Amino acid sequence: MIEERQYMVCTRCSTYNQASYILDALNGFVMQETTFPVVSVIVDDASTDNEPQIILDFFNENFAVNDTSVAYQEETDYGIIFYAQHKKNKNCYFAILLLKENHYSQRKSKRPYLSRWQDNAKYIALCEGDDYWINSHKLQRQIEYMESHPRCTLTVHSSYWRKNDELLLLGCQDPNPKDYSVEELIRYGGLYFATTSFVYIPELSHDRPDWRQKAGVGDFPLQIIAGLRGDVHYLPDRMSVYRYESEGSWSQKMQNIEAYA
Repeated sequence: MIEERQYMVCTRCSTYNQASYILDALNGFVMQETTFPVVSVIVDDASTDNEPQIILDFFNENFAVNDTSVAYQEETDYGIIFYAQHKKNKNCYFAILLLKENHYSQRKSKRPYLSRWQDNAKYIALCEGDDYWINSHKLQRQIEYMESHPRCTLTVHSSYWRKNDELLLLGCQDPNPKDYSVEELIRYGGLYFATTSFVYIPELSHDRPDWRQKAGVGDFPLQIIAGLRGDVHYLPDRMSVYRYESEGSWSQKMQNIEAYA
């Protein structure tokens, strides 16, 4: 198989039955203007709507799938992988994983499948399939800050919260940049910063004490771990949209099922 290149950022995007929203997320990835390579790993968890086809149509239209020096397709025991470089944005790479079985319902982790890209990236960004980025310099701004501040383990920023067609100003909307202490992160709670704003160092993914394993959610413990290991820095720019209680969104799922430990 073609040797993987180094990336500055690996963007992780998990999605399931988000056919109505996924194009917003994909366009947010390819619009990023960066001076460094970024790979967006889109993991479709065996969707039962037409989301996998939407993802592949976007991929085939916008990426150099016939460039055999970079692009490849691979089938594994857990899914089918598609990888290529964007036709115009040469710093943009997509790795699409179409899983054969739904892992969420089986309580199976997808993390092992991401290692070939995540382990070759200096930072990790998050954006679920129903959320999206709206600023083309989002990653550039966050990475520039982290590169110039080695103690920074996580950068976040203000976001719009979208409920149906309404954009709301919820969570942190502080007009000034600042570092947040662990005490502040705990006091304000996990929804103070939208997950779609996160860019962090990969070491946080491997720091998994028992309390984190039992939390039932991922974003709040991640913030606390980041604060314990270094600085959590907030940027006031609104650079993403977090869908709240929309059909099929994570927040709606949490209203209907009990989070598992």
